[in-house]
Amino acid sequence: MGLGGAVFLWAERSIEARRQVQTGNLVFVDTPAWVDQTLLSKVTAAVGDRFTLEPGVAEAISAGLNRVAWLRDVHVEVTAEAVRVQAQWRKPLAIVKSGLVHFCVDRDLVVLDKLDLALPMVTIRGVRYQRKPVVGSRLDQEDLAAAVDLITILDSMDAQEAPAPPLLAQIETVDISNFQGRAVKQASHIVLIAKGNTQILWGAEINAWGEHLENSDTDKLATLYTVYRRDFNNSFGDGLLINLKDSRYEVPLPADRY
Repeated sequence: MGLGGAVFLWAERSIEARRQVQTGNLVFVDTPAWVDQTLLSKVTAAVGDRFTLEPGVAEAISAGLNRVAWLRDVHVEVTAEAVRVQAQWRKPLAIVKSGLVHFCVDRDLVVLDKLDLALPMVTIRGVRYQRKPVVGSRLDQEDLAAAVDLITILDSMDAQEAPAPPLLAQIETVDISNFQGRAVKQASHIVLIAKGNTQILWGAEINAWGEHLENSDTDKLATLYTVYRRDFNNSFGDGLLINLKDSRYEVPLPADRY
């Protein structure tokens, strides 16, 4: 082959190489420890897992992921090897149960699918839904918001106090059926049911303790965590009733005494 032919062949191969588009995988970075492979696969399935690394792909993927209920504040970057995604993950805090209607919510009352994740999951009862709300929708319901506010605070306290196991893992149910005293005015507006059917009378919703002449929310939390760590060694007793709303510190007694 002459020099001219060799140069032509090299130029042809160079053009062909440029025509070959580089592809890369979708990679989530800085994901929380509770996000498992099942959830990652569910989210990835909404947009795909491998893409051409070309202009415009980041915007397309970002638009797709921003429609996924589990994510917010999505940022997509295309590198020479992959499509990197950084986002805030919505952490499910509770399962809402109203008859046969079951769904999860995060701290912002965004509806999420019920998945088997390695997280303490509290059941909220006492709210009414005839049908499951649309996944990804944000609910606006006072009684549900009051229950989620309390669960969020307990979740934050567990992160701060670091009891093992977390106190929230011992709470099975938040009963909000007497929200604002709608059933029995003088009874506790919120009741926590712990493992072993121990009842914890929280009282009024967060920031409403003063108008009901109850202990402050701060005192309630301090008492609850003191009882949990000191008196029960990070596990509640069976069939007890712990009154947080009326006395600064009360030795838990069997529930049938009340």
